[in-house]
Amino acid sequence: MYKFDSTYNIFNSTQYSSKTFSLKPPVLLDELDSYRYIVGFIDGDGCIRIDNKNDLVLAISSSSFAILDWIRNKLYKIENQEKYRFPNINNKQYGIKKDGSLVEPHWSLRYGCMRAYNILNYLNDIEVPFKLDRKWNMINKYKLLKDIK
Repeated sequence: MYKFDSTYNIFNSTQYSSKTFSLKPPVLLDELDSYRYIVGFIDGDGCIRIDNKNDLVLAISSSSFAILDWIRNKLYKIENQEKYRFPNINNKQYGIKKDGSLVEPHWSLRYGCMRAYNILNYLNDIEVPFKLDRKWNMINKYKLLKDIK
C-alpha cells in the first residue's frame, strides 16, 4: 500500500495519476468538508473578480466535467432555489496547440452579481486553514462598490 491510499480514497487523486482529465468528485466527505474542498478548488482553479460593470463574478474551470458537476450540485444546495435556475456548465474549446494537436475540452461554471455574492459569502464564512486573500477580498470590494452592509 502506498502512503497516498487514504488521499486517493477521499479525493480520488494520487501523486501517480494525472488529475487534469481524470479528477473525480471527492467521496466520504460530510457537507462541511465538501464546502471546504470547494473553497480550496476555487483557490486553485477558480476566479473571483469584479467585471467592467462592477458586478462580482465567480468562475470555476476544469477539464473534468464530473468535478464541476459535483461542485454545481453542492453550490445549488446553498442557493435560493426558487429564485435561481440550475446553472449550466459551459464547454470551451480553445483551438489548436502549437504542435498541431487539439486542445482538450475545458469546462467552466460561472456565477454573477448577487448570485456569486451569496455563494461566495457563504463559502467565505467556512473556516479553512488558508484562503488566497487576493481572491476572497473581492467580496469586500464588491460590498463597498454596491454599498452592501
